[in-house]
Amino acid sequence: MALYRHVRSEIWVNPKVSECMNSNEKLIFVYLLTNQHTTQIGIYKITKKQIAYDLDLAMNIVKETLEKFKNELKIIVYNKSTYEIAITKWGRFNLTNSGRPIKDCIKKELLEVKDIELLNVISEHIRKEDIKELFDNAYNNVALTSGGQKENKKEKENEKENKKEILKNSNDLSKYAKLYTENIGVINGIVSQWLIEISDSVDFLLFKKAIEIATNKGKCSKGYVEGIINQWRDKNIISIEDLDAYKLQEKINKSSNIRSLKFEEEKVNYSKPSEEDLAYARSLNAIN
Repeated sequence: MALYRHVRSEIWVNPKVSECMNSNEKLIFVYLLTNQHTTQIGIYKITKKQIAYDLDLAMNIVKETLEKFKNELKIIVYNKSTYEIAITKWGRFNLTNSGRPIKDCIKKELLEVKDIELLNVISEHIRKEDIKELFDNAYNNVALTSGGQKENKKEKENEKENKKEILKNSNDLSKYAKLYTENIGVINGIVSQWLIEISDSVDFLLFKKAIEIATNKGKCSKGYVEGIINQWRDKNIISIEDLDAYKLQEKINKSSNIRSLKFEEEKVNYSKPSEEDLAYARSLNAIN
């Protein structure tokens, strides 16, 4: 917190102030430049409720004014999540000295900023290179640290997802193995590798259906179950839904073929005989 702030007298002839602000907006603007929460770097934390209380203004006036300052006049940037405000041109008019005490104060305050993007807002208008460098270094250091943290977090999330996937696959494979053991027999090395491949490529319910077919036919062997599954996979059937759709399509095709054959029979039964056919029939009658 600073004991005083510089406010230039030409503020009152600035068109953004003299032409674009009403009396309440001017009061709020001067308050933002001079209140007890301001800092050396022009970024500080303050709530809208605090502004309304200090100036004895209605909350809606404060909200509307800050929106206007931010979106129309471009004189502040306000982070609603961290409650931090940055005075856009602060660096041009206030960060003009670069003595040791000032730099130490700036370094300390830069470390307290939560929204590091606000550092760029101020840095853009700083004319003294050594002060500007402090802002840029602070931004880069935090960005690198945050990037590393995000990367580590992403790696941990990926690792967690991989563990979930491994556990899921393990659970799925155990279901295939249990069903096979209960209905077909002992699992040896060859069967184990086959079950791993099947669990990755064929839906469990379809695998169960193949087991049921083999059991019902009294042919409980790996070879017979594998033959059923291979026939399905040749037809791109890898789930029970695929099998149901395939059976339905076969039923439709069969029904279409029956209708077609029936139509052909009807055409044969009701075809009109030719004159030659009639003459031949008459000659047969005459002989008889």
